[in-house]
Amino acid sequence: MTERGVKLRRIVVLCVGAVFLLVLIGATIYCQTGYVSKLPVVQLGRPEKGCLPLDAVLDTGEEVYFHYVQQEEGPWGRRYILRRSQAYNYMDMEDGTMLVYEAATLEEPIVLSASVPLEVLYDGMEVRLG
Repeated sequence: MTERGVKLRRIVVLCVGAVFLLVLIGATIYCQTGYVSKLPVVQLGRPEKGCLPLDAVLDTGEEVYFHYVQQEEGPWGRRYILRRSQAYNYMDMEDGTMLVYEAATLEEPIVLSASVPLEVLYDGMEVRLG
């Protein structure tokens, strides 16, 4: 191979590497600013003896759900993943709360409120903490 061909190959490899680096930097900036700012915001708390405010419980008429958040390590730091859990044992209380047995035994923090309706939230959704 000629000397000119070697130089051309080096220039092409250098340009491809520079483009890859720029794409990686752009993806990191987007992930840390634009993407995160568009995630729904949730307020977390711990239920007292399993009593959840009615606003924190999704009652579909047939089933009752509540949400909690798990922390995971992602490629750019911590991620907060929303989990939906069905309440099998629950009871409406006189003080405007709902006693949910599964919430009393859960170690993760419970979602007390969200910036979007609870019907929109789904299991595995990434959220921001408020």
